[in-house]
Amino acid sequence: MEPPAPDHPRRAPPAADGESATGGAPFNLPPRRVFVYLDGLVAVHAARAAHTALAAVPGVRTAEVTLAGAELEVEGVLDEEALRAALALVGVTVRVVEARPRRLPLLAEGEGAWG
Repeated sequence: MEPPAPDHPRRAPPAADGESATGGAPFNLPPRRVFVYLDGLVAVHAARAAHTALAAVPGVRTAEVTLAGAELEVEGVLDEEALRAALALVGVTVRVVEARPRRLPLLAEGEGAWG
C-alpha cells in the first residue's frame, strides 16, 4: 500500500528531523458533534440570536439551537473562548461544552441489503 500523498486533506506530510509535520498548526480533523448546554435562552428569538452568533465562530459548520442548548457540527479545532465570547454578545452563557462521539446506526437482524 502506498503512503498518502503529502497534500492529503486529513494527513500531514511526513516530518523531517523529528519536527512537527504540521509546524504547530492545528491538524485537520474530520467533522464531529459537540453539544453546548446554554443558559439565557428563554424565547425563540434568543435561540435565533444564538444561532447567528454561532455562525461566526471559526470551525462551526452547522448549529441546531433549542432552548436547552446547541448541537454543533465542528470541523478542525473549536476555540471554546471564541464560542463563549460570541454567545456572551447575545446574552447567552455557556454552562458545559461536551463532545459527543459519532455513532453509526445498526440495522436489526433481517434488515438491509443482505437480510
